[in-house]
Amino acid sequence: MSLGKYLNFYNTWLSDDANCYLNSEKNVFALAHLSNFHGCKFIPVEVSNLQGLDRARDLVHFGTQANLNLADTVLTLINTTS
Repeated sequence: MSLGKYLNFYNTWLSDDANCYLNSEKNVFALAHLSNFHGCKFIPVEVSNLQGLDRARDLVHFGTQANLNLADTVLTLINTTS
């Protein structure tokens, strides 16, 4: 899909932090609703819980240790949240 005449609008929309925040909130609410609908526990985890300085081979994503740390955090939240 080409943005063409909407490119300026799209760039402006992306530059406003409120739009990114609202998009994130929309996604969290949608996942929470789906979890509730299917009777599943929903535990939101912030990206800030990814801790560690190691990086994957692409040097963009977090590496093995950071993901292991996040897995420990998620498992702890699952086991301690009622």
